[in-house]
Amino acid sequence: IWQKSDKKFTLSFVLSGHSQRVNCLIETPSQKLISTSADYSIKIWNLHTRKVEHTLNGHYGNVSSCILLPDNRLASSSWDATIIVWNLSTFREEFSFQAQANSIGSLVSIGNRQLCSSIYRSIIIWNYSTRERENTILNAHDKCINCIVLLKDAQRIASCSDDKTIKIWTLSSKQCLCTFNGHEEAVYCLIELSDGTILSGSQDKSVRIWSIEERRELSNVHAHKYTVRAVAQLRDGRICTGSWDSTIKLWYLLKE
Repeated sequence: IWQKSDKKFTLSFVLSGHSQRVNCLIETPSQKLISTSADYSIKIWNLHTRKVEHTLNGHYGNVSSCILLPDNRLASSSWDATIIVWNLSTFREEFSFQAQANSIGSLVSIGNRQLCSSIYRSIIIWNYSTRERENTILNAHDKCINCIVLLKDAQRIASCSDDKTIKIWTLSSKQCLCTFNGHEEAVYCLIELSDGTILSGSQDKSVRIWSIEERRELSNVHAHKYTVRAVAQLRDGRICTGSWDSTIKLWYLLKE
């Protein structure tokens, strides 16, 4: 866990528990941290004790992403081509559905009835109630899409890819608004920060901040020994980064 300034990060503490690379990080309303990993598991952490409280097992492949759903539920996606919905009150699987033969990369929730997922180079919008496909943005990137996020205006999504780029899309027209270039290797994860900027993590081991309004890179830091595979921002402003070096770092974002 890190402290972060506009151009400077300071380590707070490290969580260790996964046996393989960490892929995704999110914070729950109760201020727990949820992580997914290539060890096929999902872990729920207590940030005060810095210990694992629960481990969710159900996938049979790399767990690539997870998102919070209404009614205290969690959806997770995996390279086993499934999406599992978990009950966070009982910490049990409620149901799952199959996404044909391709591995599912990233998940976002759109409103109360839609899920948006990435499958290879395309972006798929699913009807959450019927569990059927509604829309597709084919060939959204030149290479495999690793992460998609819904922006706070609920009208746009951001995607990142093995093609080293980040793209911003409109949900209504399915058109690309802008493309960010700057990472030297594949971009694996991104989030929108509280100030509206985009934070991304990459195989180049760096974390970078981008301005959608100015359409440029604002800051970057060499954050890990290996690929940065997951990023998140806590309610207190701290930034979490998870890496294929099997560590999670928390940072403070400090102002100069």
